[in-house]
Amino acid sequence: MDFAKLANPQILRIKPYVPGRLIEEDILKLASNENLLGPPESVVRALCEHATMVNYYPDSDCQEVRQALADHWGITPEEIIMGNGAVEHIYNVCTAFISPGEKVMFPWPSFAIFHIAATIQDAHLEMVPLTPDFQFDFDLLIQRYREFSPKLIFLNNPNNPTGSWFSEQELVRLLEAVDPEHTLIFLDEAYVQFVDAADFPDSLKLRREFPNLVILRTFAKIYGLAGLRIGALIGPPQFIDLINRVRDPFNVNRLAQVALLAALKDEAYYQKSRELVIRDRNYLMQKFDERGIRYVPTQTNFLFFDSGVDGEELFRRMMEEEKITMRPMTGYGLPSWFRASVPSDLAQCDRFLEALERQRTRLIEEGLAVG
Repeated sequence: MDFAKLANPQILRIKPYVPGRLIEEDILKLASNENLLGPPESVVRALCEHATMVNYYPDSDCQEVRQALADHWGITPEEIIMGNGAVEHIYNVCTAFISPGEKVMFPWPSFAIFHIAATIQDAHLEMVPLTPDFQFDFDLLIQRYREFSPKLIFLNNPNNPTGSWFSEQELVRLLEAVDPEHTLIFLDEAYVQFVDAADFPDSLKLRREFPNLVILRTFAKIYGLAGLRIGALIGPPQFIDLINRVRDPFNVNRLAQVALLAALKDEAYYQKSRELVIRDRNYLMQKFDERGIRYVPTQTNFLFFDSGVDGEELFRRMMEEEKITMRPMTGYGLPSWFRASVPSDLAQCDRFLEALERQRTRLIEEGLAVG
């Protein structure tokens, strides 16, 4: 039997999302943008205390969580909807707003789920290339918007997988160019808590002026909750109501809600998590400069870099010989490029740097340099 003949035709155009490998003993896992500091102790205690309640369904509306976040952000609970991680929100926005043949635009390379979710809806896609040094080109974005007139624009800031970001001035240029009655702008800020750039947008302020701006936040990175899957989408109450109509009931499990409530109270962990990432990413960028390795300056908890050698072979050797995983960028047509998480301490940074230099040197000596 050929199930492909029964499937929706647009599904056949999708390449499945490839997650990072699961953790193995002694592996330094740098492939999935996870927080290598581990979860807060306060979260672990809260999970243990509530583990005996998992026979009951969770609060489907996440009322306590939404109130806590509303207090945290200075907005109302009616402007927040919770999801099973960030990805569910992307699918739900496409389901609620995009019909077959309607237009969706996003920069590229960017988060692969933008492409997948829009393709499932049989949307017409406009993928706007980043500059040759992987920065956002807002002149081109605005030009393509005027030519393409999309119903939905996806933006990552900072961008995954490149780590590049755009300023408030650039975002406002786009918001002012867009017809708010026709186009929704979806701003994914999964890494915003690691940003220290002075010109980074204050998106919560901007949405007061631009009601077509909706904002995605996740807690997987800064609070180390990736394994529990919980994210928030922020928008006007009418927008939230429409997303709620396509949201799965009980989509955020009980323990994820408990964990986030505990994490939001743990300011010491938040500050430590943020400070270590900023310190260690700066350390890695300095060492890459010293070694002449090309990379994109980052405001995230990962580094996007060009190994300068055969990526497939480097990936294999780093995993098998060094017990270190990185995310290859071959799916973006960048065969020598990788994305690697920022380790949680300087010793792990040095382990990564020494292994990378060792394997790159070997590959260069073997004639497997590229570019």
